[in-house]
Amino acid sequence: SELAIRALETVSIEKRATRRRTFTAESGSGDGIVHAFAVSPDGRQVAAGQPTYDIDREHASQLRVWDTRSVASSTAPDRGTAIASPSLPYALAFSPDGHWLASTHPEETLRIWHVRTWRLAAEMRAMQWFGSCVWSPDSTRIYVLGTNTLYGYDWRP
Repeated sequence: SELAIRALETVSIEKRATRRRTFTAESGSGDGIVHAFAVSPDGRQVAAGQPTYDIDREHASQLRVWDTRSVASSTAPDRGTAIASPSLPYALAFSPDGHWLASTHPEETLRIWHVRTWRLAAEMRAMQWFGSCVWSPDSTRIYVLGTNTLYGYDWRP
């Protein structure tokens, strides 16, 4: 069935026909705007990038991931798992095999995260801004849109 995804002050997924929410999670204590969003191919994980604020730093960035099964079975707000991302992601994309999450960042960087451990698996830099990213259907290549160029990176972990 068709799903609607909303990501402003909370991240939620609902069935469009019935408007019944199947997943809702709080995106953290930030400016209320989710800048990047992705759902894993099996629908079990949701990732979102949002600016946050804390006492120690004036402004911090956050990449959060939720397990949709645990959030759907709980009535308490779930803030997800914070991933140690040094900057706010512009774009997020899960690989079709579900093993990797790619994120692009303002410092001309593409990062690839291992989904099982949420550790950084690779980091690639370019001499220009990176925007959207998408994986090849077989999860062996990632394409990233730069300012004037489409980059293609082979991915063999």
